[in-house]
Amino acid sequence: MFDHGPLPIWEPSLGFPAIGPAGQFLIKDVALLGIALVVLGESLDRLNCRSASGWTHD
Repeated sequence: MFDHGPLPIWEPSLGFPAIGPAGQFLIKDVALLGIALVVLGESLDRLNCRSASGWTHD
């Protein structure tokens, strides 16, 4: 019913490996997710270091 074929990630008119708009969108989202996970990991690490050293917020 809603099958419109494969997702146009590659743009065939520009040759391989030209990325189409859908591919650019997906790559951008993967990059932003990776950046967010790195920031989260660094923040959690900093919180763990502070709690281990007895640092308190007054």
